[in-house]
Amino acid sequence: MGEAGLQRRRGDESFFDQKSRKKKRRADFFSVALALVLLFVITKVFFIANFAWHGELGKVSSVRVLSWFSQDCWTALGCAVICVVLGFVESGLNNAIDTKLKVLASGFLVMVCIAHTMSTFTYNLIGMAPTQKLLKQLGDVDQASDSLLSLLSLKTVAILVGFLVVVFAVRHVSFRRFQRSRVGLRSFLAVALVVAMLSFFPRRDFLDLDRNGIFSFVSSALVDEPTDPLDADSLDGSEIDLAKTLAPIFGVERQVPPSDFSHLAQWRDSLREQGKEPNVVLVILESTSINYMHVTGGAYENTPNLTRFAKSSLFWKQHYTHIPQSMPSIYSILCSQFGVPLGDVITRVAPQVNCQSISEVLSKRGYKSSLWHSGRFSFYSKDKFFKNRNYEPYIDAVTMPNRSELRQSSWGIEESAAVDELVKWAAKQTQPFFSTYIPVYPHHPYLLPKGEPRKFGLEGDKGLYIDATYYVDQMMGRLVKGIEDAGLADETLFVFVGDHGEGFGEHQNSYIHGGTLFEEGIKTFTIWYAPGAVSSSVYNESTAHTDIAPTLLEFLGSKRSKPHMGQSRMHSSPSRLIPIFTDNAFRFVGFLDGQWKYFYNTHTDGHRFFDLNSDPKEKHNLSYKYASRMPVYKERVRRFIAQQRYHQKQMTTKDKSNIAALKKSPPAATKRWVPNFSNCKLAPGAEVYGDGSHLRMVRWDDDVTTTCRWDVKEGEKLQLSKLLVGAVVAQEELFIDASLQYFSGENREGLGYCERYSKTCDITVNRIVEGPGVVELDLRFFHYSGKKVPLTADHSYCIHDVWLEYSDHGLPN
Repeated sequence: MGEAGLQRRRGDESFFDQKSRKKKRRADFFSVALALVLLFVITKVFFIANFAWHGELGKVSSVRVLSWFSQDCWTALGCAVICVVLGFVESGLNNAIDTKLKVLASGFLVMVCIAHTMSTFTYNLIGMAPTQKLLKQLGDVDQASDSLLSLLSLKTVAILVGFLVVVFAVRHVSFRRFQRSRVGLRSFLAVALVVAMLSFFPRRDFLDLDRNGIFSFVSSALVDEPTDPLDADSLDGSEIDLAKTLAPIFGVERQVPPSDFSHLAQWRDSLREQGKEPNVVLVILESTSINYMHVTGGAYENTPNLTRFAKSSLFWKQHYTHIPQSMPSIYSILCSQFGVPLGDVITRVAPQVNCQSISEVLSKRGYKSSLWHSGRFSFYSKDKFFKNRNYEPYIDAVTMPNRSELRQSSWGIEESAAVDELVKWAAKQTQPFFSTYIPVYPHHPYLLPKGEPRKFGLEGDKGLYIDATYYVDQMMGRLVKGIEDAGLADETLFVFVGDHGEGFGEHQNSYIHGGTLFEEGIKTFTIWYAPGAVSSSVYNESTAHTDIAPTLLEFLGSKRSKPHMGQSRMHSSPSRLIPIFTDNAFRFVGFLDGQWKYFYNTHTDGHRFFDLNSDPKEKHNLSYKYASRMPVYKERVRRFIAQQRYHQKQMTTKDKSNIAALKKSPPAATKRWVPNFSNCKLAPGAEVYGDGSHLRMVRWDDDVTTTCRWDVKEGEKLQLSKLLVGAVVAQEELFIDASLQYFSGENREGLGYCERYSKTCDITVNRIVEGPGVVELDLRFFHYSGKKVPLTADHSYCIHDVWLEYSDHGLPN
């Protein structure tokens, strides 16, 4: 090797032209930044074009348009600096190190493109850049895996490849062309910095277009965004009158006439003359799109049973959810509560809220309540909310009998299982019952149970959805037919209600559900069908989820519970605002005010205002035309948020007497009980080893369950607090499923469950059980794809460290 080569390997600065190296570094900085800016600009222009196509841009000014690109410029400049730091140019070091730095920088750009691809899809689906709160709102990702995997299509890959081509092609071209362009570099930096500084420009309804996906996600991880930028906590919630808050603002104040319950009342009174009370089956349907279900005017006959029921029912076609998500909707239906705008899901923050649910009220009148769900209660911690609502039994996809034989998805199991078990249970009852049934279909991605034929076979998500709703409708027919065959139809009232809507691009970013307050997201329907009472009434008065509990309880003869916020449809009531809002992952709060619909974006300070009479498809935002009204609505939104926060705080305050009792007599020290597997009913291929506390699966060729039962003796009281199942897994595609139940006589109570890949499953129990009874633990191993994968001695499941924490200290009196 010559002297020049040795000098190059040593990085001898005397060998290099200092100015040439600086130019290369500047040029590379320029090329990286330019490539990323071009990528972000192309994406943002696409978003802007979509908003323009839907007529949702509103007023456009030059400063406002440039501000839309401000965060993109910050992100691109930041990425360029990182690339320079990583050594994306000739570093003067030896070639091996130089190459590694280039590979590292190239990998960084690839990661930026992948992140940008994901944020692009997030923005298209829900109209906002991804944040930490949005990720949290996904709940258990493994249960949502079907929906998440459906987004990883060829389209996603094509967009990612396109982004990579843009970045590296532009970088290469710009490097060659602008290598010696000092003027071009300075001009570019000046423009980029000016545009970036516009991020501090006061927002005026930016539609969230100013946010860049990568910038937003990173910043949300570093800075916890306030859930309420309106500073509603500064208001004293105790001084806010809810009736005044919900009084019409610009809508017509009038008395809303009652719905005609005469046929149902005659049927109810006839049953009472026979010494009976009406049974009630409440079905909370999943994702009911008013635009694509035949019962609400859809083009395809995908709901023949619901349509048939509606013709002999009380049918409310203008029914609204307050929040377009399942669990908050269930809370509003059962408890007649609005919830907290911009707050977290109720089951996460206050699952034991004292809301006096329908099941709790009816149990005092001698009703037997049951809960059936074809999904999983662990999603959004629904089990914590339902645990003490007097539901017995409450069964989901994990605790469903014979669940190993049922067709499953990540969201749950086939609907026929829940329907059939509900009917079997109802047939055995000797007292009036209130059953709540919550299907999981047709949740996104609208897949049918494996082997279920498609009725219509249309293309795309809409086609899948129409087939999935037809499947659910068939299950509704099966449910009513089962109750009829059990001889209970003439004394049973069926209440069908959609939990929320579903979007398929009716508006920009209006897809699936959760983040939009347009009609397709919040409008649904409710049908009250009693086979023994022939009635047919269709109502176009606006009703809401909070009206169901007070109406049903009044119909059954119970007084309205004090916390309930809805209105009974059995008598006239003053017209009022219907609150509509999202949780803290999004940022919308508003009201339905007669024909007017208003909602406010707390992030962009933007208003949406529609006249539903003249513009039912919400294509024309009238907020600029009625600008004088916007501050009035905004202030009412502010007061409503404060009132609801104060109200929930009052409802969730713990009983001070219990706290005092705990301080007076503290719980005994926590003990650990390690069960013995020697007496368990082992699945094929399972073996116990060690001291009997370890279980190992050495063969697996089907869906198998190991069941262990331990007696709780009479007079014994155990406070169970936690179950931990540890797993050492060689094949990580296999799942572990643990379910803990307690049997006492004929009663069965699900204490909790977990379903995970490898490592550990944790179940927080927090439950006192009193003997005599039996604690049952079911351990199941299965391949998520449904494939049969035999295990060998080298590929085995080892289950260890199964234990329960408990205390012998009972609950305070």
